[in-house]
Amino acid sequence: MPPAKKPVHENAAAAIAAAQANMNNAIKDATNPHFKKQYASLAAVRDVVIPAFSAEGVAVLQPIEGEDG
Repeated sequence: MPPAKKPVHENAAAAIAAAQANMNNAIKDATNPHFKKQYASLAAVRDVVIPAFSAEGVAVLQPIEGEDG
């Protein structure tokens, strides 16, 4: 089976818009003990975002910054 072709978008905004069209809401899987409210954890958000962005050829990056001491 040939590899799947990645979509070609006019610009980054078009790629992100296409990814958003394929996203559902993240599941609220955590509770804030102070306010007793539920929220979507980072893992739940990534479970929704990463597959949708990857399908449109968009990488999700997290810059690493640090200081000595």
